[in-house]
Amino acid sequence: MFWFRKLAAKGNSLAQDGLGLCYYTGRGVAQDYTQAVAWWHKAMEGSKFVRQQTAFRLAECYEKGLGVGKDCARAVEYYCKVGRCAYPGDEPYHSESQYRLGLCYYNGTGVKQDCAQAVQWWRKAVKNEEYPKTTYRMRHHPQAEFYLGLCYEMGQGVEKSLYRARDWYMHIANEGHAQAAFRLAALYETYKIGRGNTKDLASAAKYYRKAAEMGVDGAQEALDRVEKKIRWGPLALFR
Repeated sequence: MFWFRKLAAKGNSLAQDGLGLCYYTGRGVAQDYTQAVAWWHKAMEGSKFVRQQTAFRLAECYEKGLGVGKDCARAVEYYCKVGRCAYPGDEPYHSESQYRLGLCYYNGTGVKQDCAQAVQWWRKAVKNEEYPKTTYRMRHHPQAEFYLGLCYEMGQGVEKSLYRARDWYMHIANEGHAQAAFRLAALYETYKIGRGNTKDLASAAKYYRKAAEMGVDGAQEALDRVEKKIRWGPLALFR
């Protein structure tokens, strides 16, 4: 704190950023979100370049109302500063900002609701324009991938495609995303998206089981229902 203060007083943006972080976390000084926001603003003003970490933290503060009045429009402004440019070492902030911008557009938070814009930001967050067939080129952002699957399933901001929804859900369901596993199971149970354009109750049971093991509400009941269908076929309707 001693050296940060000396350098920050001379206009050093790195020290101002560090001083803000100390106030934000309460390291070396009493926690004070208002001071954190003030120093981060100084760091942004004193730098020739967009400091992605600083802009990201400011966006979070405006979104949550920490040290400043809650202002979702300002949060979107700062998320945009981060989401539109990327520098080495700042990749986590870059993709996370793009994901959060997608949420803002999807929910109409701080900006006019626009599902098509939400989809575009989520595609940027995973660095993929269509669906996960070229996984070696993708960033891994499970929540952005989940919402892409949801948009394809519901036809929000994109043309409805259950096959693309299936692919997005599957990509993260196999890595432990509980809600993706549940929605994927429901697709297999309800629609003809299995091999040969048929319903795939075995896959539905597999993913309901995964969801149940991860504690998703209703997953165990759904698993029992599907296993009953598998055992009894059409007669399950009468039992």
